[in-house]
Amino acid sequence: MNPLWRRGVSVLLVSAGILATQVAHGENLQEYAQRCDAATGVSVPAFDCDDPAATEVPMTHPHYAPGSSTQVETCDRPNRLNSACDPHSRFHVLVRTPDAFVVAHCRKKYNAPGQYGDIAVIQHNEKNGATCFYQEGPASGLSHKVVTPKSANGEWLQPSAVKGEGCVGCHDNGPIIRSPYLAQITGANQLPGAGDVTFNKDQPYYFVGSTFTDWKAFKVTAKVRNDQGQWEPDTCNLCHRMGVSNVSSGGTSLDFGLRATGSQPEQSQNPHSADSPLWMTPGTIAYNASNEASAKAIAACAQQYKAHPDSPPDSDTCTVTPYTGQADSPDHCAAIWAKNGTGDWLARHGMSAADYQAAFDANVKKGYRLVSVDGYEVDGQARYAAIWRKVAGPAWVARHGMSAADYQAAFDDNVKKGYRLTWVNGYTVQGKPLYAAIWEKSAGAAWVARHGMSAADYQAAFNDNIAKGYRLVLVSGYADGNDARYAAIWDKSPSAAWIARHGMSAADYQAEFDKDVGKGFRLALVSGYKVGNATFYAAIWDKNPTGAWAARHGMSATEYQAEFNAYLAQGYRLQEVSGY
Repeated sequence: MNPLWRRGVSVLLVSAGILATQVAHGENLQEYAQRCDAATGVSVPAFDCDDPAATEVPMTHPHYAPGSSTQVETCDRPNRLNSACDPHSRFHVLVRTPDAFVVAHCRKKYNAPGQYGDIAVIQHNEKNGATCFYQEGPASGLSHKVVTPKSANGEWLQPSAVKGEGCVGCHDNGPIIRSPYLAQITGANQLPGAGDVTFNKDQPYYFVGSTFTDWKAFKVTAKVRNDQGQWEPDTCNLCHRMGVSNVSSGGTSLDFGLRATGSQPEQSQNPHSADSPLWMTPGTIAYNASNEASAKAIAACAQQYKAHPDSPPDSDTCTVTPYTGQADSPDHCAAIWAKNGTGDWLARHGMSAADYQAAFDANVKKGYRLVSVDGYEVDGQARYAAIWRKVAGPAWVARHGMSAADYQAAFDDNVKKGYRLTWVNGYTVQGKPLYAAIWEKSAGAAWVARHGMSAADYQAAFNDNIAKGYRLVLVSGYADGNDARYAAIWDKSPSAAWIARHGMSAADYQAEFDKDVGKGFRLALVSGYKVGNATFYAAIWDKNPTGAWAARHGMSATEYQAEFNAYLAQGYRLQEVSGY
């Protein structure tokens, strides 16, 4: 009989190493497009820049370069990306739903008929802020016929190259730059949010995909002295955000705001008139010194951030605050996928106790067996994530929602009946530690299990068991009050080299993950857990052979679902999911 010791070990360390990563392999265009579709709820279709349904961006009152009948030097509303008049460029709202949109901008850049010099697409969900950028070019001779980015063909840049274009450097206050150049379009292809002067004021905004996780945008606010010498809030932020990013020296605060409010026409712009208005305030002709003063104050504040990006300014007259990112989710997930195994399988997450029991009963009737279950707390209630597989195997038993005493009793009873513990998960609901577990009636290597261990107890048990020839096969972290607790299983089954760590912060986990994966280890198990307001990770890596695999952590429920869908479409199977 293998008793379930009540005291124990905290967690491990056999070589060194941590694990956790955004994605264990590179994110290609097709993977990115799948994640974007899942996050935004819309897809980027194939399209034709020359489609009559698209709109040619108006270019009024062109003035041509001396001796040229084609090269335009100035016009009423030049584009803002490169401050140029770009005749025959086209704009197309490809998809528009109540919640999301996909828009394409085909920049002509004096290419031959049927060809373009730069094709850009923005995919955005206005409710959750999910945003994706796609790019063809800049390059001469791009075809007017554009395939969907989910296709392996076409001239789309890979996400890493799009990142190099630094889109957030301009798009730092939201997905759409509402300049007079594109704002002049009317009809079916008018800019999303047309007529809403607060379009980019406080809407959510974040960048989908692991490639873009380090893109950050910040809201910049400042105060300006009025004619009486009193401080007043800047006027720019009354209608929309003014942004600055961690990517470039341009954007709304450092560049566009100054251009939009200056007394002189912008580069390549005709003199101010009703047809060639100032950018800010929209539709105006007369220069407004107060507006420019606000823009200059905001630019000076943004420069303070650029000078000291690790300590953004936060004073009464200048504040720079991060705003990009998904709304904080009460539940997060870490998961592992791999291209291995056969047979049917099912996975669910976010289930209440009643939903989990119902899914459990239904799946068992269909011949599935539970292989993992993870409990976690959302808004004071238990939630469950679980994986079932339709595979042959020995008799098995599973329980959830057990107190420490109930778990010990169930453990003792099942071990007496010849069952061995194959899975244990500790989780906390309303401050109370609970357990979910799976036992199988099977022969196997010698094994030991512990739960309710403090970090020190866990480390001691870990060291003791390793000295006796056991290896760690499972560790689950959870909280008991303000202290971390651990449940773990060790056995004497053969294994390749392995590493285990616990008590890691997200940054520590990512760093160790990168280091160990670089040494040829794969993530075999990850447990995310919260103690107070802090999130920690425990993990195991090994060098056992496996196919292609990927791992993510720190995902919201929405992000996890998007990743799940993307990996499923690529033939991956979920190996483990940890909710916290």
